[in-house]
Amino acid sequence: MKTAEVYGVRYAVFDDPGMGTLLVSHHGWPVLESLVPSAWYEGGRFYRQGERLGQSTGTVYHYGVAGPGGRPIEMVVKVSRFAQEVPLYAGASFVQHIPPQVMASMRFNNPYEEFGRVERLRNSRRGPRVHTKPPLAIYSPPEHHPLWQLGRDGVAASMERGAVEQWQDADHVHIDLDPHRAYFELFGWVKGLDVSTAGMRGLMTAAEMAQITHDVASDLKSHGMVVLDHKPAHIIVRRCDKTGGWLKDHSGRLAYVLVDYELLVDLHEFSYGA
Repeated sequence: MKTAEVYGVRYAVFDDPGMGTLLVSHHGWPVLESLVPSAWYEGGRFYRQGERLGQSTGTVYHYGVAGPGGRPIEMVVKVSRFAQEVPLYAGASFVQHIPPQVMASMRFNNPYEEFGRVERLRNSRRGPRVHTKPPLAIYSPPEHHPLWQLGRDGVAASMERGAVEQWQDADHVHIDLDPHRAYFELFGWVKGLDVSTAGMRGLMTAAEMAQITHDVASDLKSHGMVVLDHKPAHIIVRRCDKTGGWLKDHSGRLAYVLVDYELLVDLHEFSYGA
């Protein structure tokens, strides 16, 4: 079996000129049959039968597919926006907590970079554990498109392609980031309710929303990371079946899962450090 290692993540590589390229992480290997393009991509299944997630500014779908033994597998299908303009306005109260050089370099992570940063966050022991969706696989169909059709800037795309060249292990199969191809990121689905929706439904007070949003940002900072568009809609919480209240972790805080990573930044990559 061919393998690749990009941004520190090891993948099983399935590459076919007519079918495209599928890279499967160790999280995705147990449900491989659910990740092959015929299970979710062909015929536009993920968007024809799936649910588009309205809280996202990108193209993101929730899609269910049969897994091993017929067990249903729920996943998130996200179209990578690397080398596209970031349509983000960050208010002054948020910007002041982020170093200016980080804001100045704001860009969408390329798919391999995004998976790499998520894995580093999942494996970090520097602070409180930050739960995330498991990154399962990256798929790129074989079709080529003009850059304008994909919304990509040529210079930015070339820089991203060069970065991928630098961030892979030469002892494994070479992986390219082709600016003219689309890239889909597959994550495991996380059940629950995002904090923004919980607030709108009257299930969480404004103070509770502010506290959990602050706590998540603080947890990320302890790992030397930050999400540049950090907001309540990116935080998933769950009800406790026994008590009916919000599920809490061992420290008594609300348990949560962080679910958006295309603007996740590792501060250790900047010269000033964390």
